[in-house]
Amino acid sequence: KSLKSLPLLPSLKVISISYNQLASETQTLHEIAASCPNLEHLNLMKNPCNPVFKNDLQYRQFRARFCIWIPSLVTLDGVDFKEDLGLIMKMKHTEQQKKVKIQGDKMQVIHEEAYSKSG
Repeated sequence: KSLKSLPLLPSLKVISISYNQLASETQTLHEIAASCPNLEHLNLMKNPCNPVFKNDLQYRQFRARFCIWIPSLVTLDGVDFKEDLGLIMKMKHTEQQKKVKIQGDKMQVIHEEAYSKSG
């Protein structure tokens, strides 16, 4: 399952989407970041994409990615990011490069679609 149908919600501050069978971390991350750019509190517990009960390092990396991609985020799964700051700093450059590439790819698609409609 995914959040493809999630509309643009720029003023949304809190969302709990636990127990939704969201399987892909990358897809979930990209869809939430694009649809909820000002989100402050996110709950993703009990989704297959959330490694909270599987592996501590994987969960810390998961948390760091969401914090980097959604800079307004204050808590993930009810916990702030104080314990994750070192890892966030280590991962920030790489994740920001990914974010720029994805945004650039989306702009390219938009330009191509606009060109094909006008031609």
